[in-house]
Parts: sequence; structure tokens; C-alpha cells
Amino acid sequence: ILSMMVSLDRPAIFTLALRVPSWAHGHRLYVGNRLLKAKVSEGFLAITRRWKSGDRLEIRFEIAVETIEGGLSYPARQAVKRGPQVLAWDASLSPEPQLTLN
Repeated sequence: ILSMMVSLDRPAIFTLALRVPSWAHGHRLYVGNRLLKAKVSEGFLAITRRWKSGDRLEIRFEIAVETIEGGLSYPARQAVKRGPQVLAWDASLSPEPQLTLN
């Protein structure tokens, strides 16, 4: 969740462009408590409106959890990926893990 509040001396009309990461599988965009429909164009959401001080903008990204096979280097291993983060077992830092993923 990304949340920001607008602070202006006086209301103004302008476009606010927010980058949507390539790993996001969707998003929900709110101004105040109102859900806005905005399409991603060239990796950005562009919101043009009359902004005033105190307007609160919130964007929630949908991030999938995936498993990644260990490949040739770690054939019996898997890593867990969520967005840009990859969580993997490191033999130099911990003993053989004893867990099962279902």
C-alpha cells in the first residue's frame, strides 16, 4: 500500500503520475474513500483532477506469491517469490531445513 496526502497553498488542476511496478498483477486506487478507475499506460497511472490540500491518495498493488524451481544449481530446492522479493534457503547460513510446502 502506498499512501500520500496532498499539501497545496490553494487548489490546482494537475496530473499526478504513479509508476506501477511490472510485478504488480493489478491495483486499486483511492482518492479519499472513493475508488477510481484508472488504466495503466506505459507503466504509469495518470490521475488528472482538481487537487486540494488534504486530499489523500492510496494505491494498493496486487502481488502474487509464486514458487521458483532451483534449476540445475539446486534441483531439489524451491524459492518463494512475492513481487521483487525472493526468499530462498542459504546453506551457508542455516542447516538443512526440515519443512514441507503444500
